[in-house]
Formats: sequence, structure tokens, C-alpha cells
Amino acid sequence: METYEKLTIRPENWKKLKLEYRYDSEDERYYLPGDFNIPASLFDNLFDHQKQGIQWLYNLWNQNKGGVLGDDMGLGKTVQVAVYLKGLFDAGLIKKVLIVVPATLKTYWGEELNKWCFDCPNIIQFDDKKKSDRYD
Repeated sequence: METYEKLTIRPENWKKLKLEYRYDSEDERYYLPGDFNIPASLFDNLFDHQKQGIQWLYNLWNQNKGGVLGDDMGLGKTVQVAVYLKGLFDAGLIKKVLIVVPATLKTYWGEELNKWCFDCPNIIQFDDKKKSDRYD
């Protein structure tokens, strides 16, 4: 059985995390070490805690670890995940992704992905169908 390491970053420690983004004025993108990049048009609209959350997710990616991004409601977790996915797609690190959400959040997630993760391939929304209608 595998054991999992619990990584908790308390809100008071977020400010201590050094942002590692590097701006490239030629292509107007912000880069993290490696190929991960975010268009400046998105990056400039993120709050600092969202930039830190995206960096944290990418650091986990580089360590082949998973994580749970959790905080109070309304602080932009959906935006962070959408921009993080945009960075992975744009860097060619992923080709497709599966996002599973409750039916009540499907429209919201679709709107946020269209807004923050635009031009990304393989984002498909499946509709709710009765089991008997799924194979038509």
C-alpha cells in the first residue's frame, strides 16, 4: 500500500512562497522553469494567491505528485485549474484532460474553461443522457 504525503500550506505562509515566473516580452508570456507558460493576458488578471496556486500545482507536476487545491469558496480554484491546464496544453505537456464535476457545476466549469483555457484542444463536454440513450 502506498503512503501519501500531506502537504499543507497555511494562508500565512503563502506570502513566503517566492514566485518563480519569468516574463518574456517577445511572446508576451510568463514562464515557470521548464516549458510551462501562461499568456500575459491571463496572468495579469490573476490574484497573487492564484499565481502561487498555479505555481504550486506545477511544482507538484514536476515531482510526479498529485495535490488538492482547497481554500474558501470564491477564491478562484476553478480559475487556477483552468489557467494551469492552459499552461500545460500550451507547453505541450498534456494533450487531453478529463474533468469530472457534478451536473450542477457543468455549465459553470464550461464557461470558465472557455474563458481561461481558450484554444485548448480536447475539451469536450458530455451531456447527461439516460443510460439507454448513451450508445446511439
